[in-house]
Amino acid sequence: MLDRRGKRLDGKRGRGLIIRCKTLKDIFIFYKQQGIEKGFKTETKKIFTKVCKDYNKAMMSLIVDKSEEIKIPLRQGSLTVVKTEIDLEKTPLNKWPVDWKKTKEVGYKVYFIQDNIYKLKWIKKNFSIKFKNAYKFKGCRTAVRKIAENIKVKKLDYFS
Repeated sequence: MLDRRGKRLDGKRGRGLIIRCKTLKDIFIFYKQQGIEKGFKTETKKIFTKVCKDYNKAMMSLIVDKSEEIKIPLRQGSLTVVKTEIDLEKTPLNKWPVDWKKTKEVGYKVYFIQDNIYKLKWIKKNFSIKFKNAYKFKGCRTAVRKIAENIKVKKLDYFS
């Protein structure tokens, strides 16, 4: 059993403290424990899950569809879509993105030739935790595909 800082309560040493990433199930268990300790009414798991998923969809919509920068509470940085230029002369060929649809049609590798790359980025400026380079953010496939769709239909051109 771990306390809220991630230290073992039994005092024993062992393998690494964090075995896997936290999931919605773990967050719900923590939410229920806090409700019992502090004496407030907690919701069912179904309602809790629906609220969390709706919140995540709303945040994704703000970041991807309206190109806003979302600040994460407790000085943990911000999330935004960043546009970066590519220097194809300096980038090795094996790092270029492959257009698999055209590759299958033609029979040899066809590369995307783009001026810019668009990424979901976690900006860790003013991040309040030590070793901030050890943490990373990878956007879900839905968000990444939505960015590509917005670029293709020229709906948005994200700022750099």
